[in-house]
Amino acid sequence: MCIGLSNRGARTFKSLILVSLFIFSLFSFMAPPAELDSEKGSFNSSVQNTVLWGETVTGTQSTDRVESVDLDANGNTYVCGSFYGTASFGNFNLHSQGSTDGFVGKIGPGGNWLWAERLGGSSSSDYCYDIDVDDGGNISITGSFYNSANFGSSTYLSSYGNQDIFVAKLDTNGSWLWAMRAGSSSSDYGKGVAMDGNGNVYITGHYYGTCYFGGNTLSHYSWDDWFVAKLDTNGNWVWSKRIYGNYYDYGYGIDVNDNGDIAVVGASSYDIYLDGIGWIYPNYRSSSYRHIFVALLSSSGNFMSGKYLESQTSYESYGEDVVIDDQGVVTIVGRMYYRLYFQNQWKYSNGGSGWDCFVATYASGLNEMSFLSIGGSSTDYCWTVDQDDVTDELVVGGEFYNAAWAGGLTLSSHGGHDAFFVTLAVQGGSYSINSSHTFGGTSSDYAYGVAIHNGTIVYGGYFHSTAYDDQSSITMSSYGGADGWIVSYGIDSDGDGVGDGADAFPNDSSQWSDRDGDGFGDNITGFQGDDCPDIPGNSTGAGFFGCIDSDGDGWPDSVDHLPDDPTQWEDTDGDGFGNNLNGTDPDGCPMMWGNSWRDQFGCLDLDGDGQSVMNDRFPGQPTQWGDADGDGLGDNWGDGSWNNTRAPHWPGMWIAGAYSPDASPMDWDNDGFEDDGIENSSQPWDDCPYDAGDSWQNLIGCPDSDGDGWADIEDEVPDNPSQDSDSDGDGYGDNSDGTEVDACPTRSGTSTIDRFGCPDNDGDGLSNDNDDCPTVAGLTTNGCPDRDGDGYVDEAEESNAAVDDCPDDFGTSFEDKYGCPDGDGDGYSDEGDPFPEDGTQWEDSDEDGYGDSPNGTDADDCPDRWGNSSIGGLLGCEDSDGDGYSDSIDPYPENGLIWSDSDGDGFADQFGTNVSDDCPTKEGNSTIFLSGCPDLDGDGIPDSWDWDIDGDGYSNTDEVRSDPPANPLDPSSVPVDDDNDGRADDVAENEQLGSSALLQDSVGQVVTGAVLLLVLFSIGIIGLSMTSSSRSRKLFERMENELLSAEGFQGLANLEEELDEALRSGSVGGGQGMLLRNKIDEKRAELEEELRISQQAEWWAQMGQQQQQHGAWYPTEGQAQWYAGQYDQGQGHQ
Repeated sequence: MCIGLSNRGARTFKSLILVSLFIFSLFSFMAPPAELDSEKGSFNSSVQNTVLWGETVTGTQSTDRVESVDLDANGNTYVCGSFYGTASFGNFNLHSQGSTDGFVGKIGPGGNWLWAERLGGSSSSDYCYDIDVDDGGNISITGSFYNSANFGSSTYLSSYGNQDIFVAKLDTNGSWLWAMRAGSSSSDYGKGVAMDGNGNVYITGHYYGTCYFGGNTLSHYSWDDWFVAKLDTNGNWVWSKRIYGNYYDYGYGIDVNDNGDIAVVGASSYDIYLDGIGWIYPNYRSSSYRHIFVALLSSSGNFMSGKYLESQTSYESYGEDVVIDDQGVVTIVGRMYYRLYFQNQWKYSNGGSGWDCFVATYASGLNEMSFLSIGGSSTDYCWTVDQDDVTDELVVGGEFYNAAWAGGLTLSSHGGHDAFFVTLAVQGGSYSINSSHTFGGTSSDYAYGVAIHNGTIVYGGYFHSTAYDDQSSITMSSYGGADGWIVSYGIDSDGDGVGDGADAFPNDSSQWSDRDGDGFGDNITGFQGDDCPDIPGNSTGAGFFGCIDSDGDGWPDSVDHLPDDPTQWEDTDGDGFGNNLNGTDPDGCPMMWGNSWRDQFGCLDLDGDGQSVMNDRFPGQPTQWGDADGDGLGDNWGDGSWNNTRAPHWPGMWIAGAYSPDASPMDWDNDGFEDDGIENSSQPWDDCPYDAGDSWQNLIGCPDSDGDGWADIEDEVPDNPSQDSDSDGDGYGDNSDGTEVDACPTRSGTSTIDRFGCPDNDGDGLSNDNDDCPTVAGLTTNGCPDRDGDGYVDEAEESNAAVDDCPDDFGTSFEDKYGCPDGDGDGYSDEGDPFPEDGTQWEDSDEDGYGDSPNGTDADDCPDRWGNSSIGGLLGCEDSDGDGYSDSIDPYPENGLIWSDSDGDGFADQFGTNVSDDCPTKEGNSTIFLSGCPDLDGDGIPDSWDWDIDGDGYSNTDEVRSDPPANPLDPSSVPVDDDNDGRADDVAENEQLGSSALLQDSVGQVVTGAVLLLVLFSIGIIGLSMTSSSRSRKLFERMENELLSAEGFQGLANLEEELDEALRSGSVGGGQGMLLRNKIDEKRAELEEELRISQQAEWWAQMGQQQQQHGAWYPTEGQAQWYAGQYDQGQGHQ
């Protein structure tokens, strides 16, 4: 139900709401929310972890800030942010070229700056907003730059417009690998960056106007649009996607898991459109208030899902950062005002109203799982979240004012806003709060970045004046405004005074440093102290730790007899073969020097062929050492042609000039069948070991002349390899599976055509049993002659075979004649086929040129009678008037100019004849003025022209004007006419009175005459109009369609010129022309609005650029509000 309020009532209603909220906020400030009372309480967070170190970004002017931090697998910290003027990073100093420049730097595990790099140009402000680092320390960053910027000494980018997006990659030593830009002619920002395990980089942010990502282009929908983009490891743009809707849409955070699933979070003010999913709407839509939105994409850029995290109506909330684990669980953080709708219920801020930090976790597929608000009665924000890829623990960072609660933890500031982080874990549908820490002083201090890896935590932001951690371990002082800060927390498990994050041996109190990084501590008196502390090594044997051990057997190279063999380390006889029998090449004679290596290692070998003396069959011949078959010939060979013929399992090897080689070292007769009794010989063994042969069927290795596998001594058909027995002795074998099989195995014969080995009296190759002409030599098919060779015999003696009707002409016909030419292959001879070139037709009973076959081409619909119809769905039927339509479907069979009557009124649809229908779609019987139009009274005049449509003697006007009125379309309904003069009484009286008054003076007479002339003229015009109505309607419809497809102002001008000509010539009516003219004006207004919007956008961009360069442009109040919504200097986020 909708309730309308006046302006005054609406203002009163709003005032009541504001007063109620104010009173409620007073109670909320006085005490924590009731549902959290049981959880609140003091908590000493110092027992959980220890401050390891703290560092600053110290400048002398304005604000220097840390925007984002990350950790690699080695405990190094990476930082990105912005600075103004000169800033110090430990022993490194950077100088900005413009007003504000971005920076990226690295801090070692012990808290020392290792390097710092500047990014930016000289014209205005440049910012680094986010950083992501892989385990190896490869770095990706994103942010924005104005006009132009340098990234290292060799990479220079220029913007498309004002503020543009950049994304860059560096290695762990701070060397710039590449930098890429994206943007439009307006202001665009890169806000979040993530890197997958393959080095691909993903970024998100927002843009205004058409935005270019390399060769990819994203169009602009309304105000700011949200983008997501991917680059490969070399900085090539892979894809770019937009998340857009009406009004404002911003992307702030992005993350990617090892499966390539991408999660993004941001804010949307009205609605969202995702490609492949469609429009998504919040419950409360407003152009002024933002709502949190989270979405999932695949690695190929396809949207998988997305949803709003609803906020209170007329309030706004923001999603600032996101993480996604490998199970697809997504956690987002941000800022909420008053309440959010999650898991089908409202989740309230801790203070009952105002801004709080929130944490929300979604299971796979964005199913709502857990929610937590962090804050107090004032303004508390969360900007950042990270997840430990070792322990899955979450860490959330931001700032709070005065006091705040996080589950059961109480946070207290040193004054104003303080930075904080909280570690927590998801347990079912809730969170387990593990620890919390704060940083700040009496002024306002902020945290924008947090990271966690293997329990080590770093977080950072910027602070004013003096600030210190909650353990009072570190105190920092700013110079020249606000400075950046980074603090690291960790656990010192072994109590050696060095935190686990920086301790090379966190569980060994006797060791803490490892200069060469080889895993052995530098303290020589500690556990496994490094004997070579400045040279990385892996030795553990012979009492030496951490020295070079090239083969990895534990023995340092300095005492290892075989330093390149991990399985050997001692060699007593010094012959190069180790003593370890289980190692590589163990010495078979460890106490006596030797050089053998073939049969065993390290024994005496007189001829140097590698075979030890005790196992060498030819001890004085270096080219031979084995004789497998014991025939006195060596297994090695020197003939290269043997290389491809020797079996793989045969002993020996090719050696040039080999002494006395054996061609068949395992086969005495060299026939390829190895002999039984020789070691490693393969079956089947040779049945004729001293007589070479290749038989294998009955005997193995015996002579076989025809190669059929049967030894010659038992083969009855020795010259046919597929036969071995012949019962009748005619030379054709009995084996039914062989070639030339004897079909008459008990009768000797010479047939070869139809079968082998049967009697053939005429010798033509056909056996007597299958020869139709057994005494006359003929064809191979049936033994009879076929002169033209078409398969049809010229005569048949003993069979019913078809005889050729064209014995001298090759042919394939078989329907009307056998063996005659048949060009179209339908079985009918060309001579008897009326369609010799059409294989689908062969008969035409009525000889009208249309075939009788109903399934053939142009089948005759009247096959029993001649006909010439060719259109209208019937072929070959009678068509008396020759118009192509069969008489059976032609309502005018004697008139070739007409052939259809759609409305069935006896008047033809075709124009131009005396029986043409002027109303072809309406049944009618009129004959005067117009033919075939409706005529109710049957007087021949169409109703549209008839003064008395129903024929009751009273005019249509009199019947309508009479009192009571009569129906002019019903002859039984007539007006009151007491004097029977054919006029309605009351109409006649009124006209008489009017006529008398009018005609009393000469002026009235003139007017009366003019009116009568005007009526007669109008009647004539109406008649002409009705005659051309059909033509006018078609022209109107054509011009209406052309209007829809008209392109640009020129297209409208052409159409308008055509309309003017049509109106001058009377081709379209005045009413139709007016309607078309209105539509043309509407289309022109749409084009002018599009042009206006385009010009306004161009003007807006120019004015914005002038503001940035000269500060000379002052926006209107609405423009100022728009700019204020884009950038909040106090919060540093857009």
